[in-house]
Amino acid sequence: MPTSSPALAKTLSPKDRAALAKKFSKYSKKPNAENAAKIAAKLHRLGIKAVAFDMDGTLVDSEHSNLQIAKDGLAEYKVTLTPAEEAKYPGHTIVDFCQKILEKHGILEAAPKALAIAAEKPKKLAKFLQDETIKVFEKVLKLVKAFDNHDLKLALVTSSNNNSMRQVLRYFDLEKYFEIKLAREDFKGQLKPKPYPYRLAMTLCGIDPDTNPQQLLVVEDSVPGLQSALSAGATTIEVKNLAEQKRKKIAGEENLIHLDLSKTHP
Repeated sequence: MPTSSPALAKTLSPKDRAALAKKFSKYSKKPNAENAAKIAAKLHRLGIKAVAFDMDGTLVDSEHSNLQIAKDGLAEYKVTLTPAEEAKYPGHTIVDFCQKILEKHGILEAAPKALAIAAEKPKKLAKFLQDETIKVFEKVLKLVKAFDNHDLKLALVTSSNNNSMRQVLRYFDLEKYFEIKLAREDFKGQLKPKPYPYRLAMTLCGIDPDTNPQQLLVVEDSVPGLQSALSAGATTIEVKNLAEQKRKKIAGEENLIHLDLSKTHP
C-alpha cells in the first residue's frame, strides 16, 4: 500500500462539506439518535463508505488516565511535569511522550525506561476501568451506533497498543461495532501525525487512498490525529468532548468540520 499522501485525490466540495457540517452542528445542539441517523443518511448520499474513530479522547475519556500513568512513571525518575508539558500529552502514546520528557530532562536510556513506564498500562488500565475513571463518551457512541445501523463500515484507529485497545473495547462491549481495529503495532512505526494509519484504514475499508480518500470519514480529537487524517485526504471531523480542549492551528484547518459536544446534555 502506498504510504505517501494523495496528490490528485478527490475531496468533498465546499458545498457538500458545508451541508455535512450543518448536520453535525444540529447534532451538537441535540445529540439524539434521530439526528445521528440523519448524519448517517447524509454520509451515504455523499458517497462516504466508511467511518474511522480514534479511541482515546474521542470515543473514551481516557486521556487523563493515560497521563496519570505517564506522570507516575516519570516520578520514579524524579521528573515532575509542568502544566505546559501536561497540555502537550493529548494525541501521544505513553511511551513516545515519556521518552521525549526523559530525554528533555537528560535521563540516560530514555527509550527503554519509557517502554517500562508504558508496560505498566495494562495493569493500571484495568484498575481505572473498574474504578470507572475511564468512561465512554455517550454522545460519540450514539454516532457509532447510528452509523452501524446504517451499514457504514466502521474502523477504530488508535495509537494505543493492541492489548490496551482490546481491553477497553471488551470492557465497554464495543468490539461488535468495529469491523476493522487498528492499533500501534499495525502502523510499522508510522504513527499519527503521519498519514499511514488512516491510509491503511482506507485500504482495509475497500477505499482507494490515492483516488478516493474522501470516502473515509475520520472522527478525531487531537492535533496528531487531525494531522494524520487531513494529510491522508480523509473527510475529517474534529470532535470536542471536553470544555478544556484547546489546540494550535494546523495545516488544512479550513477543511475540518467541527463537532462541539462539550456543552450539550446527553
